[in-house]
Amino acid sequence: MIKKILLILLIITSIPLTGGELVTVVVTNNASSDGSVFVAQFNLQNSIDIEEHIFFKRKQTSPNSVKEIFSSQTGGKIGEIPEKNGTLQILANTNEHQLTIIGHRFSAKEELRNQKGMLDGENLKRIALQRSTSAHDAINTIAALAEKHGYNGNGYRFFIADPSEVWMMEMTGKGAMNRGAVWVARLIPDGRMAVHGIEPSIGSFPISSRNNDVLYSQDVISFAREMGFFDGRNRDFNFKNAYTDPQSNDENSGIVRETAGLFNASIHQRSDSVSLPLFFQPSQKVSLRSVKELTKKLHHGEETDSVNTDKTVSTFIVQLRNWLPRPIGGVVWLWVGGDSIGNFQPFYIGIDEFPPSFREKHDIIGEINRICANRTDSAILDECMRIRHELEEKYLRFAPAVEQTARALFVSNPALAVEYLTDYCFSQSLIAKRRWREYLEELQNMENINH
Repeated sequence: MIKKILLILLIITSIPLTGGELVTVVVTNNASSDGSVFVAQFNLQNSIDIEEHIFFKRKQTSPNSVKEIFSSQTGGKIGEIPEKNGTLQILANTNEHQLTIIGHRFSAKEELRNQKGMLDGENLKRIALQRSTSAHDAINTIAALAEKHGYNGNGYRFFIADPSEVWMMEMTGKGAMNRGAVWVARLIPDGRMAVHGIEPSIGSFPISSRNNDVLYSQDVISFAREMGFFDGRNRDFNFKNAYTDPQSNDENSGIVRETAGLFNASIHQRSDSVSLPLFFQPSQKVSLRSVKELTKKLHHGEETDSVNTDKTVSTFIVQLRNWLPRPIGGVVWLWVGGDSIGNFQPFYIGIDEFPPSFREKHDIIGEINRICANRTDSAILDECMRIRHELEEKYLRFAPAVEQTARALFVSNPALAVEYLTDYCFSQSLIAKRRWREYLEELQNMENINH
């Protein structure tokens, strides 16, 4: 079996992000049409290079072994921390327990930056995926790691989800003279969803809650007082106001507002000066199909109408379901393509290999994008949309039968169920690659005739 298989970097872990690049959409169980939790990220305006990342198999580690820590910025080794006894398997941004963690940097006040800590946000995210089994567990893991080994960086926001809960966690450093971090985490209530850009959103929060829907570092308020960021009553404390760079702004707030308005029209009616809610109730239940359709709506505007870049290489949707066995319940839908050309490809988190054809397929679609760059007619785009619809609708039609079969196998032979899901994902990835290659060859023939 292949132990490590290279795949396209689908979580932005080593690319500095600025405003205007990301829209994140999260949907809780009772806000979705089928009880799924959805975590989706759309990378809108940043044309990034394809980088390699590793699909991690679960592994056992020897006693007293260490984990090397590398900078997400430079790639250089920072140091080592003790390894946990065994790590979990990870597919892109989700581990084998249906735990998903995504995140990005934001601009906290410059005096909070700490370059001497061991772990930055990307390292915290990856290690938490390797060690945690639930969203609540991941929050505790991230906080403990930052406290013990030091947080390296400025501001970082995590979206953390399992099949039953979705949390948002925001963290900042404590400056060059302090080791750990200050942070706050909010549970998104069941029946609600959230749409956010790249800047932090957690403002005021209940200092004490009987619902266990707020977690925060012990010194989140006292440290702000110490730094002169806050001098009011505890109940008036606002994390965003205290710790965020006052000069920063969310450049894609218009896109975020419009995206949220697609799910609740009343948000469109609010004044632009009114902040978007941390979470809200959608006007109707949200389906997987409606989340997928955001790739079309978000790229409909004048500035994002081109099809000749790979701007959505970091777009994905994670689907988590608590009524299915873990290997079957979690599906990572990876987007392969540019702004408007490509499709979401499903990968069950239980697979034990990742198809190399996925990367090859991206290269094929990239070539189609390059041909489109010199064309002014819409025929190519229309055909690409048809191919996308053909592939994705087939996956949705197949899913009930595939999952029913896998579930039956899982009862008697879990290993056989994993093999079945792996074969299915491999075969569908190859079929999609072949379909896009056929169209590329058709376009190339047309180009040759025209020349």
